[in-house]
Formats: sequence, C-alpha cells, structure tokens
Amino acid sequence: MVVLASPTMPQIIVQPAAGVEARRHYTNTIETPVRLARVRPFLSDQDYQRLISFYDDENVWVWGSRPGVYSRWARIQTGDIVMFYRAKRFISYAKVTVVCQNHDLAVNLWRRDPDGGTWEYVYFLNELHDADINVEEFNRVVGYSPNFTPQGLMVLDQTKSDLLIEEYGLEREDLRLIQYIDAIDAEPDNPGMSNVRGEQSELRRRLLRGRTVALCSICGEELNENLLVAAHIKKRASCSREEKLDPQVVVLMCKLGCDALYEYGYLSVEHGVVKTRRIGTDPPRITRLLNRLHDREFPEWTERRSEYFAWHMANVSRDE
Repeated sequence: MVVLASPTMPQIIVQPAAGVEARRHYTNTIETPVRLARVRPFLSDQDYQRLISFYDDENVWVWGSRPGVYSRWARIQTGDIVMFYRAKRFISYAKVTVVCQNHDLAVNLWRRDPDGGTWEYVYFLNELHDADINVEEFNRVVGYSPNFTPQGLMVLDQTKSDLLIEEYGLEREDLRLIQYIDAIDAEPDNPGMSNVRGEQSELRRRLLRGRTVALCSICGEELNENLLVAAHIKKRASCSREEKLDPQVVVLMCKLGCDALYEYGYLSVEHGVVKTRRIGTDPPRITRLLNRLHDREFPEWTERRSEYFAWHMANVSRDE
C-alpha cells in the first residue's frame, strides 16, 4: 500500500515583467483580467471548452511570449506555476490552465511589436496571488548566486521547483489531490482507504466551493454536504491522469440513490437531459424513481462533460 506517494509536482516558470512592453502587458492582461467573451472568437471549440472548465466566472488572465522563446514555452504544462518578476522582486504568481499558440489572439490583446511580430505563444492563468519575494531570497532557496537576475522566460528544473513550492507554499490545494491520485494509481489493487477518501474529499470540496448545502445534479434535491459525493462521470479507472485532474470529470450526486443508479447504468445523461434505462422486471420503487428522473434537465451540462457522458453511455449498461 502506498500512502501519499511522492507526486509529480508542478514546474516553476519565471516570467520577467520589467520592460516597457512587459509592464503594459502585465497591466492589461494580468492586473486587469480579460473577459472570456473577448478571447472566445480566437479559440477553437475544443480550446474554449477546456479553458472555461478552469474558471467560475467570466474573467481570465493571459500572458504571451515571442517566438524566440519557443523551446522554453513548449515545456510549460497545465498546472505549472508562473512567478512574475520585476525590480528585484517576485510580485505575483499564478497557475497555468491552457497553453496554445495563437497569433490572432495575441494581436488582439497586445498588438504587434515594432518588427511586426507578436506574443503568440500564449498561456492562460488562474488563481492569481500577490507576492513579495526578494530575488536574493529566491536565489538562496534555489541555490543561485546572490546577484543572479532572471533574464527572459525560465522553466526551472524539478528540484528547484520543488524547493520553491515547499518554501513559499505555492501549491497546496492541487498538491493534495495530485498526491492522492498518484498514490492510488501506484498500487490500484491496494490503494489504501486513506488515499481513496482523501481524493474524494478533495474533489467534493472543490465542487461544494464552501457550501454546506448543494443540489444533486441528477435529482435536483437540495441536500446537506454529507449526503453528496463527487461522482466521476467517466469511470475513474478508465480516466487518463489528465482526465482525473480535470474539474469537469466529476459532478455532485446524492447518496440517496442517484450515485448508485448512475454507477450501475440505470441512468445516464445525453444532450443535457437525464435518460433512464427501465426494464419490465424492475421493482415498483425503482420504476417510480426512474420515471421521475427520466427526461429531467441536467443543469451541469457542458461540452467537455458531454465527452465523458458519451463514454458512460457507450461503456456502462445495466444488467437486464
């Protein structure tokens, strides 16, 4: 049994924002969030659906780099932490959500540079936090010389990234979920109940967002938090690691029947509507319950979740 095995930690991205253009970009698309409606016309449906899965409102934070740093930019991944640097201090940090090359979006957000180029190597961010970390302290933690000054985009190796995350507590919430996922997947036949419960607790906490009462997504009943679970739309064992970390792969379902009915294929969701699978030999109580749920609107429907529900419809069927 593995208990909280060492997880794959996020990388730290150092992003200077000190020059005239960089300061303007920081003001316009970091200090001032960008409306989703502004970026939507420049994104594919797939990129847009993935993007909105990370945000609870209509605002996003965006940064972009010139083509000259492509080899470093290409190493940035969802979940990495970007630390913005200016005037010998790290002034903020945020988490990477979606990474994409998008010339037209960059021109819209930041125009063109004097040579006609633009900052087309884009990454979106969330969970923006103010910081006040002196560069000399930063250098001490990662083992650089005291007078080292960041120049251009940097992707730190895992050892240095881990040191900074631990020193400054940059990644607490996601780290716990990653730890539980990695521990369970390391020994799937004997994951340990503490890891299983830990993962469920983290997923449920994210869905509840501080609420003590919430709606079951299937039956619509308003219930106390201890009567709700974070249910995987696509069977957890069939999810990739990226899918397990996708906020859209889980929804709240109640312990009063909906979670079990979904798990065993008595019902699913198609085109935003609950669809039940009824047979003539069902006991009266099951028949009444399925009749009540059939064709009920599913309020948590998104394009991203439609992919997970399509998997469930195709792969989970009740025994007749």
